[in-house]
Amino acid sequence: MPGMTKNHATAVVIGAAFLAFLPAYLEGFTIWGPSDAPTLLFGDRVVGNHAAYELHLPYTKIRISSTGKPQRGRPPRRDH
Repeated sequence: MPGMTKNHATAVVIGAAFLAFLPAYLEGFTIWGPSDAPTLLFGDRVVGNHAAYELHLPYTKIRISSTGKPQRGRPPRRDH
């Protein structure tokens, strides 16, 4: 591309790689009901990390590493 320096080309390549890898590891969600109240409210936005328990090559099933399996949380204590 005329007028594009090496630094610009590097920035474009890094930006394209970032945009390609980001959806494979992070996903945004909107809270649509009262199931998580009072911690999360209707309309709140949260980000889910797909790499929290397993790291894999984006858009493939090739696993790079695994850190364990998710576990259910404990119910809250009722000490009143």
